Amino acid sequence: MLTFRRLLRLAVVITVASACLCRAEEPAASLPDSPGQSQTNLNQPQPAATGAAIYGPPRQAPFANANILPNETPVPFSEGQKPLFALLQVADPENLPSALASAAWSHLINSSPHYGTNSTAFAQRFGASVANNASQTLLTAGLFSPIFHDDPRYFVMGRGHSIPRRAIYAATRVLFTRSNDGRQVINLPLICGYMGAAAMNNLYFPDKDRGVKNTFQNYPTSLVGAAVGFETHEFINDAMRLFHRHKK
Repeated sequence: MLTFRRLLRLAVVITVASACLCRAEEPAASLPDSPGQSQTNLNQPQPAATGAAIYGPPRQAPFANANILPNETPVPFSEGQKPLFALLQVADPENLPSALASAAWSHLINSSPHYGTNSTAFAQRFGASVANNASQTLLTAGLFSPIFHDDPRYFVMGRGHSIPRRAIYAATRVLFTRSNDGRQVINLPLICGYMGAAAMNNLYFPDKDRGVKNTFQNYPTSLVGAAVGFETHEFINDAMRLFHRHKK
C-alpha cells in the first residue's frame, strides 16, 4: 500500500506539472480534458493534410489495430465485432512484454500477488499478470464497450500537439473515451471492466491477497496502470521513429 501511495503522489505531481506547462503554452479552452471540448480535437484523427504531412498518406486502419493514428480512418465496429476485436488483442504477442514487466516489478518489490520470491513465484506472477490483462481487455472491449456503445480503440492525438498536452490527453483516457458516433463520453467500459478484472483476481490470487479490501486496493493501482498504458500508446510511434532514426 505504501508503494501505491508513492506512485499516486508521483502521478499527481507529474500531472500538475504537465498541466502548468500546457497552460503556459495554450489557452485554457483548448485543454483536452474539458468534457465540453469538440469532437474534432479530442476523439478524431488530425485533418488529412496534417496527418499526411507527419504520419504519411491517409489510409484505413486494419481491423485489429488498437491504436488509430491521426492519418488513419478506423473501421466502424458493430457491437458484435467488438468481442472478436477483444479476442484478437488478448492473442496479440505484443502484450507479453507489458505482462512480463508487471510481473518483474511485482517480484522485485515482493508486492501483490504474494506468491513468494523464488523462480516458481515469478512464473506464477507472470501467469497472473497475463490473466489480469486478458480479463481487463475482454471485459472492457468485449463486454462493456458493446453495452455502452463505445469505441474500444485508442485514438492517438499525435505530433501535431505539444508533449504536455498529449500526456494529459493520454492519462485522461482512463476517464474519457470515444463513443461509436464520435462523441467524448465517460469511459464506463474501462471503469467497469477494470473493477470486474480486479474482482476476478480473487479466483487465482493467493489467500493473502483475496477479499473485498484487497480488491478495492488493487483497483486504483490497475487504473494507474491503464493510464501508463495509454501514455505508451500515445508515444510508442514516436519512440520507434527515433529508434530507427538513430539506428541508421
